[in-house]
Amino acid sequence: MSRARSADLIAHFVVKTARAKEMIDWCGRVFGARVVHDGGQVVFLSWDGESHRLALVKLPRFVRYVFPFSRIRRKAYGIDHLAFTYHSIERLLGNYERLSHLRDEIERLETSRKQIAQLAAGTA
Repeated sequence: MSRARSADLIAHFVVKTARAKEMIDWCGRVFGARVVHDGGQVVFLSWDGESHRLALVKLPRFVRYVFPFSRIRRKAYGIDHLAFTYHSIERLLGNYERLSHLRDEIERLETSRKQIAQLAAGTA
Protein backbone atom coordinates (compact mmCIF):
# COMPACT_ATOMS: atom_id res chain seq x y z
CA MET A 1 0.00 0.00 0.00
CA SER A 2 1.35 3.45 -0.86
CA ARG A 3 1.97 5.98 1.85
CA ALA A 4 -0.65 8.68 2.38
CA ARG A 5 0.27 11.99 0.82
CA SER A 6 -1.80 14.91 1.88
CA ALA A 7 -2.26 18.09 -0.08
CA ASP A 8 0.39 20.70 0.54
CA LEU A 9 -2.22 23.28 1.53
CA ILE A 10 -5.93 23.73 1.90
CA ALA A 11 -6.33 26.53 -0.62
CA HIS A 12 -9.85 27.58 0.34
CA PHE A 13 -13.28 26.34 1.22
CA VAL A 14 -16.75 27.54 0.28
CA VAL A 15 -19.80 27.39 2.53
CA LYS A 16 -23.38 28.17 1.56
CA THR A 17 -25.02 29.71 4.63
CA ALA A 18 -27.97 31.69 5.87
CA ARG A 19 -25.76 32.82 8.78
CA ALA A 20 -23.10 34.79 6.91
CA LYS A 21 -22.86 37.60 9.46
CA GLU A 22 -22.42 35.17 12.35
CA MET A 23 -19.83 33.17 10.42
CA ILE A 24 -17.89 36.32 9.51
CA ASP A 25 -17.85 37.36 13.17
CA TRP A 26 -16.83 33.86 14.31
CA CYS A 27 -14.04 33.53 11.73
CA GLY A 28 -12.79 36.98 12.73
CA ARG A 29 -12.54 35.94 16.36
CA VAL A 30 -11.16 32.45 15.76
CA PHE A 31 -8.87 32.89 12.74
CA GLY A 32 -8.35 36.65 12.72
CA ALA A 33 -10.18 36.64 9.37
CA ARG A 34 -11.03 39.82 7.58
CA VAL A 35 -13.44 40.46 4.72
CA VAL A 36 -11.39 41.04 1.57
CA HIS A 37 -14.38 41.37 -0.76
CA ASP A 38 -18.13 41.46 -0.30
CA GLY A 39 -20.00 41.09 -3.57
CA GLY A 40 -23.41 41.02 -1.93
CA GLN A 41 -24.18 37.37 -2.71
CA VAL A 42 -20.67 36.07 -1.89
CA VAL A 43 -18.19 37.32 0.69
CA PHE A 44 -14.50 36.36 0.67
CA LEU A 45 -12.41 36.19 3.84
CA SER A 46 -8.70 35.74 4.40
CA TRP A 47 -6.42 35.49 7.43
CA ASP A 48 -3.06 35.28 5.70
CA GLY A 49 -1.43 36.35 2.44
CA GLU A 50 -3.80 34.30 0.30
CA SER A 51 -6.44 36.20 -1.71
CA HIS A 52 -9.14 34.23 0.09
CA ARG A 53 -9.32 31.18 2.32
CA LEU A 54 -13.07 31.11 2.84
CA ALA A 55 -15.95 32.13 0.62
CA LEU A 56 -19.43 32.41 2.08
CA VAL A 57 -22.35 32.18 -0.33
CA LYS A 58 -25.09 34.17 1.36
CA LEU A 59 -28.50 32.53 1.42
CA PRO A 60 -31.76 33.93 2.80
CA ARG A 61 -32.34 32.92 6.43
CA PHE A 62 -35.53 31.03 5.59
CA VAL A 63 -33.46 28.47 3.65
CA ARG A 64 -32.52 26.87 6.98
CA TYR A 65 -36.12 25.66 7.34
CA VAL A 66 -37.21 25.07 3.73
CA PHE A 67 -35.42 21.78 3.12
CA PRO A 68 -36.58 19.12 5.61
CA PHE A 69 -34.59 16.32 3.97
CA SER A 70 -30.81 16.40 4.22
CA ARG A 71 -30.33 14.93 0.75
CA ILE A 72 -32.13 17.92 -0.79
CA ARG A 73 -30.71 20.48 1.64
CA ARG A 74 -27.06 19.53 1.03
CA LYS A 75 -27.44 20.66 -2.58
CA ALA A 76 -28.40 24.15 -1.45
CA TYR A 77 -26.83 24.57 1.98
CA GLY A 78 -23.63 23.88 3.90
CA ILE A 79 -20.14 23.10 2.66
CA ASP A 80 -19.99 23.54 -1.08
CA HIS A 81 -16.40 22.51 -1.70
CA LEU A 82 -12.85 22.38 -0.40
CA ALA A 83 -9.90 23.24 -2.63
CA PHE A 84 -6.43 21.79 -2.06
CA THR A 85 -3.05 22.88 -3.37
CA TYR A 86 -0.41 20.40 -4.56
CA HIS A 87 3.05 21.72 -5.42
CA SER A 88 3.43 19.28 -8.31
CA ILE A 89 1.22 17.38 -10.73
CA GLU A 90 3.03 14.18 -9.70
CA ARG A 91 1.88 14.60 -6.08
CA LEU A 92 -1.69 15.29 -7.20
CA LEU A 93 -1.84 12.28 -9.54
CA GLY A 94 -0.17 10.01 -7.00
CA ASN A 95 -2.74 10.95 -4.40
CA TYR A 96 -5.58 10.48 -6.90
CA GLU A 97 -4.31 6.98 -7.72
CA ARG A 98 -3.96 6.10 -4.03
CA LEU A 99 -7.47 7.35 -3.20
CA SER A 100 -9.12 5.69 -6.19
CA HIS A 101 -8.66 2.36 -4.38
CA LEU A 102 -10.37 3.55 -1.21
CA ARG A 103 -14.03 3.68 -2.24
CA ASP A 104 -15.35 2.51 1.15
CA GLU A 105 -13.31 5.13 2.97
CA ILE A 106 -14.48 7.84 0.58
CA GLU A 107 -18.10 6.84 1.19
CA ARG A 108 -17.50 7.08 4.95
CA LEU A 109 -16.04 10.54 4.44
CA GLU A 110 -19.11 11.53 2.41
CA THR A 111 -21.26 10.53 5.39
CA SER A 112 -19.07 12.75 7.60
CA ARG A 113 -19.42 15.60 5.08
CA LYS A 114 -23.20 15.28 5.32
CA GLN A 115 -23.00 15.49 9.10
CA ILE A 116 -20.79 18.61 8.87
CA ALA A 117 -23.32 20.18 6.49
CA GLN A 118 -26.08 19.46 9.01
CA LEU A 119 -24.02 21.16 11.74
CA ALA A 120 -23.43 24.17 9.49
CA ALA A 121 -27.17 24.34 8.82
CA GLY A 122 -27.91 24.12 12.54
CA THR A 123 -30.08 21.03 12.08
CA ALA A 124 -27.92 18.38 13.73
